[in-house]
Amino acid sequence: MAEINVRKIIRSVLQYGVALGIAFVLAGVILSFGLERFLFFPMSYIISLAKLNLSLVKFTLLITVTPDVPLALMSIGIIIFIFIPIARAILTVMMFAVEKDRLYSVLCAVVVAIVLLAFFVVGPFMHGVGR
Repeated sequence: MAEINVRKIIRSVLQYGVALGIAFVLAGVILSFGLERFLFFPMSYIISLAKLNLSLVKFTLLITVTPDVPLALMSIGIIIFIFIPIARAILTVMMFAVEKDRLYSVLCAVVVAIVLLAFFVVGPFMHGVGR
């Protein structure tokens, strides 16, 4: 049976999570400055291509027309950056469980529980979401 290397999984989650977060933030920044500045053809060309019913071009048109999308993309990137340490802590609990280290498994599980409690229970309560 193949041994699961949790450290490689943790490394991959960190690398791909950071890359994904950067991609979302960068896409939001680029779109907030206007896509026409970064393209070599005018937006009217994209609009005329959108009439051909190409889904990729329609998606590009949707991004350029909707003003809230750049902020939403940047927010998704920031949320990814927030959840990377939480994912790392959860994977660390799994790593210690695989290594059968009960003390550190319990300690990491308590840390994960506190972070998730603060994020999902205390945070909304403090901001009046549950009221």
